[in-house]
Amino acid sequence: SGAQANAYWNTLLTGDPSLLFPGATLAPLARPGIWSIENFEGNDEVYAAFTHWNLNINDAWKILAGVRYSVEEKDGSFRPDQFSFPVFIALGLGPTYAYDDSIKDEAVTGTLGFQYTFVYDMMAYGTYSRGFKSGGVNLDLNAGGVIPGPRLDPTYKPEYVDNYELGLKADYWEGRGRTNVALFYSELEDLQFAVFKGTFFTVENAAKARVHGVEIENTFALTEGLQVGLAATYLDTGFNGEASGILANRDFVESPHF
Repeated sequence: SGAQANAYWNTLLTGDPSLLFPGATLAPLARPGIWSIENFEGNDEVYAAFTHWNLNINDAWKILAGVRYSVEEKDGSFRPDQFSFPVFIALGLGPTYAYDDSIKDEAVTGTLGFQYTFVYDMMAYGTYSRGFKSGGVNLDLNAGGVIPGPRLDPTYKPEYVDNYELGLKADYWEGRGRTNVALFYSELEDLQFAVFKGTFFTVENAAKARVHGVEIENTFALTEGLQVGLAATYLDTGFNGEASGILANRDFVESPHF
């Protein structure tokens, strides 16, 4: 039970289960036997309108176009009804500030591209697309800051990406072989990423980042029942120099490069 746990930690840290561990007196509304009570609330509303078009110019050329308008509003709140667990206080996890924040983002995104068919079994394409991920409110015990330190902003900004891609798709060997090749480059602005603050994780924004590379896929049908695949990807990712702090000019964590 909570009461037994409090006695255990008091004994472990002070040697006397009847003593209150230093710092616990900072906790308001303390009730015996209860470590902490935190109330989180979150709400997300999304509205969007979009359209997509495929236009056949002639037998060889096709134009692709699409546009989307998005509105997204997020609300997040935290209320610490009680924070009496002394170990949390000793670790700097509380007591914490309450907060009630909201963020609203609007964005126009879309895609524009072409396809060119050389012959019926070989096609090249190129596309540009812009993507969007809305911002939000961190729902975390420490997102608003720890008393008596400064208040923190629990919100983070939206993320945008501009992506460019060129590719080739070809069938051959009487339809038994297929090769797809793609070159891509993505520029990310205000990339959202999770960062560890020593005692908790939070979502923040990096100024800019990049993802680019080349991918090749091959499929060969040797017989009616046997198919062989061969694929390779070269990938280069990382934060640009505009990124804040130690992230500048660093690679993404756990991102393969080949």
